[in-house]
Amino acid sequence: MEQFREFNDDVYHVELWRTVLLRPGRARPTTFIGNLSYVAVAVVGGVQVATGQITLGSIQAFIQYVRQFNQPLTQVAGMYNTLQSGVASAERVFDLLDAEEESPEPDVTLPSP
Repeated sequence: MEQFREFNDDVYHVELWRTVLLRPGRARPTTFIGNLSYVAVAVVGGVQVATGQITLGSIQAFIQYVRQFNQPLTQVAGMYNTLQSGVASAERVFDLLDAEEESPEPDVTLPSP
């Protein structure tokens, strides 16, 4: 039981950490890169619009292109995470199936008074 508690605590802390940091739409690396490119286009484009080098519509179109480019990358990363979770789950199921069967505890009858 003590070993189980240690494993359970480890899994709990890792899962909590993963949930806080890698929640979909928050801090995934692909999402971060997409948001960073969006900000870069918006800032550089804003400066260029302010100086008259480019039109606002061109910046808007370029922002849409950046989003369209990043969307498939984010989807592939999400599929990879799902595949990884499935493989880990399958390993646990096969470990359980390969485990030796425990013998049932003997019936303990109380002596009559």
